[in-house]
Amino acid sequence: FIAKEEGKCCVVYDGKNIEEPKEYDDAQFLTDIGGRVGFFAYQNLGWFAFVDGRNIGVQEGYDVIENFIDVGGKPAYTAQIVHQDDFFKVIVKDGFILGDEKEGYNDISLLVDIGGKVGSAVKKEGKWFVLLDEEIIGSEEGYNMVFTLANIGGKIGYVAKTKEKVFFFLNGDPLIDLTEYYKEGGVDFLKDIGGKMACKINKGAATRAFYNGEVVEPRGLFDIVDVGGRMGVIAVTSLHNWIWFDGRCTSIHFSKIYVLRALDHDRFYVIAEEQGDVVKRVYSFSDPNLFPSA
Repeated sequence: FIAKEEGKCCVVYDGKNIEEPKEYDDAQFLTDIGGRVGFFAYQNLGWFAFVDGRNIGVQEGYDVIENFIDVGGKPAYTAQIVHQDDFFKVIVKDGFILGDEKEGYNDISLLVDIGGKVGSAVKKEGKWFVLLDEEIIGSEEGYNMVFTLANIGGKIGYVAKTKEKVFFFLNGDPLIDLTEYYKEGGVDFLKDIGGKMACKINKGAATRAFYNGEVVEPRGLFDIVDVGGRMGVIAVTSLHNWIWFDGRCTSIHFSKIYVLRALDHDRFYVIAEEQGDVVKRVYSFSDPNLFPSA
């Protein structure tokens, strides 16, 4: 955790301060990097990326650091650099800049781990490109926009807009036309559910899930989660929040549900609000009462 005292921050792990330097002006974004403690810290007018207290990047730091992730046990993040009264963004992997470190990109919106390589969406000269480390995936002319990006079954999946259409792409190939949902309000929140693509869409003035090639219930979903290879959904109604799996409503409902997570292939837990208290409840797919009878 991050502790703050007298205007200084330190990062504590297993009851001890992380290695020198032990105090920072600010620290944030704790991240597990292959079992090591990764975090951002601000000191001496710059932002630095640390793993177990070791600086992973340039010695003088960066103006801004974002999108800190684990890529095959190595740290990766985006950083903003000022050069000759202008600024640009770069991707840093294990301390080294991917691509041209003198020009970089106008913007970098997303980073994901794809088999130990950095999948990213970057903007340059008015177009968006999808990269795997430094390799361009899909259109070399770029897209009008890349909305969301994810690891789908070990491949790089993304939703992007060409001149007139919006598609779900996998490894650069357009697989599913999502244009009608984009026109109704947007497509985002791409997830891998058991190796299949799921995302949020807007249809008929309601937020729905698009999964396994079709629109599925419920309406008004809040979150999409892989729970033992099933698509778990937190759905919001006027009275309660409900849990759904693969388009079927369960008997689980609370006034508000904050978290849905898998414990193993059969069990999952929910953190929710019940009669004014925040509670944790564990459920099993083996429970015959999990789904109400017709």
